[in-house]
Amino acid sequence: MNVKAEGSANIVSVDVGVSGTPYAVGDVIGTAGGSGNDNGKLPFRAALKNSQRAGVLQSVTLYDYCNQKAAMDLLLFAQKPEGQYPDNAPIYGALAETNLGVLLGIVKIAQTDWKTVPGSVNNVAMAAPTFQPIVVRSNDTSGTIYGVLISGGTPTWYGSGMNLQLSLGFLL
Repeated sequence: MNVKAEGSANIVSVDVGVSGTPYAVGDVIGTAGGSGNDNGKLPFRAALKNSQRAGVLQSVTLYDYCNQKAAMDLLLFAQKPEGQYPDNAPIYGALAETNLGVLLGIVKIAQTDWKTVPGSVNNVAMAAPTFQPIVVRSNDTSGTIYGVLISGGTPTWYGSGMNLQLSLGFLL
């Protein structure tokens, strides 16, 4: 795909709700309440708000307000993925083959990417993984893309609620 950069940038964020029970490696992270996500399908609304509905993913920043520092994988899709992705349930078998054609890329967030924010009351952790920029496009007329966050560790967040915030930065 050819993308002509128009010279602007856009940062979009979603709040990711979590449950208070331990996650296992391969579990989906994200409850139905976070930023209007649909059982683990995280909407990055108007992420690609240019005429081409395309751009380059330049940055990923994840805040963990419970300082769990778990490894994770972020799967990015050009449209809302089909199937069910319930929070704290294995992704294995849930990823429909039809979604592979709209899979834009995978960003790995390693345990070593996490840093505790100095002086934060709740020991807030921030991850900014290093990855090759990913050319992305949206199949949605609003420029929305979707993400599914998958646990690569065994985090246990304090109770249910919005304990994670995920931001994506794009060059448009």
